Amino acid sequence: RLNGDFKFVGELDDIRISNAALTPNEFLQARTEGMLPVIAHWDFNEGSELTDASGNSNDLWAAGVTFTGGVARLDGTHTAFNTADTLNLTAQTNLTVEYFIRTADSSLAVVLEHSANYNSNVGCFINALDGSPPDDLSATFRAAGGGTGYHRDRILGGELTDGQWHHVAWVHDSTLATIDRWALYLDGVQQPQDPTKQNLSLPALCNQTLYIGSRANNLYKLTGELDDLRITGRALNPVQFQKAPSTELLPEVIAYWPFSSSAPTEDASGNGHSLTNNGVAFERGAALFDGNFSVFSTAGTLNLRPYSALTIEYFIRTLTDSGAFEIIEHSPTYVGNHGGFSCNLNALNPGQLQGGFSFYFSKFNVDATSAGAITDGVWHHVALVYDPASDGADRVRLYLDGEQQVTTENVDDQALDFLNAKLYIGSRSNHTFKFIGELDDIRITGAALAPEDFMTVRTTIPEGAVIFVR
Repeated sequence: RLNGDFKFVGELDDIRISNAALTPNEFLQARTEGMLPVIAHWDFNEGSELTDASGNSNDLWAAGVTFTGGVARLDGTHTAFNTADTLNLTAQTNLTVEYFIRTADSSLAVVLEHSANYNSNVGCFINALDGSPPDDLSATFRAAGGGTGYHRDRILGGELTDGQWHHVAWVHDSTLATIDRWALYLDGVQQPQDPTKQNLSLPALCNQTLYIGSRANNLYKLTGELDDLRITGRALNPVQFQKAPSTELLPEVIAYWPFSSSAPTEDASGNGHSLTNNGVAFERGAALFDGNFSVFSTAGTLNLRPYSALTIEYFIRTLTDSGAFEIIEHSPTYVGNHGGFSCNLNALNPGQLQGGFSFYFSKFNVDATSAGAITDGVWHHVALVYDPASDGADRVRLYLDGEQQVTTENVDDQALDFLNAKLYIGSRSNHTFKFIGELDDIRITGAALAPEDFMTVRTTIPEGAVIFVR
């Protein structure tokens, strides 16, 4: 106020004043991220594999690393992969280190290390696959000298080493006085702190060589792939993280479960999103729910964060029009997880199915069929679409047998960041609202499909005896 009292501590960006009464869909949807203070960005694009795309000339030196399709591939035999000069971070008070990684090897390996050995350099850091316990990735900052001078976060076993692309971000916010001063994220979700390593000292960051994929090019060599290593001189939030590797094509069909007789819980898309099942039966290529199952969900998380549009499809048949059923839900409860989606049955009226997405600040965009439309014992096709190119109620659309249904709740239609969470089928977190009926051909596509692109026929198995004519 008058440049004297009530002085703000923090950051501001994109202040805009318009001489019009804007509607919510006309508001700024995101910050101008192109203005982020990027210190170094190695995107490994063809023709400039070792060049720092930030323009700050923090170029790399490599020997024995293969670059294919804009991705750095390390097979554990590389002899050099590091900045050609030291990477000077001494002027930075806040920092975000992020990258995409794909590996199935859980051996002890360094992903990044600032200095030849961070143990001997206060103010330096390491990201490493721990080897023991297996499959953990730890991110550690050397905060002070001595055996207690570390701050560490962990990605717990198995989530990173599944052979799929994952985004890792490690954020340093010097304005925080809590253990979240350093925070580690996997696919946008913050990971646990190591309670034994919580030193909150604030030494200056280092001016040291950054080694990639090993310790000083000699020890603990990584076997896997890396893309889009980016270091930013700001404590970014998950909305500002990179969403997908810049040169890796995302599969349009993310997951597809046709419930085939030979492998009913396998993902036919080839993307490895198999299901965990306890109590759901399969008959003639469909999944049968009797309300007594205990587990039916993706075995791991289903990462939808890289996508900006979605279509969720399935076939459903049921006669039960009493009791609320959860048909499909991304996250334990989409109500408390913005970016999640849900389809449920009978919650509003008997035989009425509703589906929608959860937005920020407990707001929703939900459509619904008419009452009784689902519980007639006939197979129906359902599609739930999130289309970022549409505004208002049409940003989320629910279709029944190819016909768009009625919007029941359109509180918000802003752009969404989807979740990296488990997908639950037939119940909420496998405990409540258990479905009674049949489902088939659940398919999730990373695009806003039109009705003519929907599935039209179930993958069925003929009933009765199969007769072979010779």
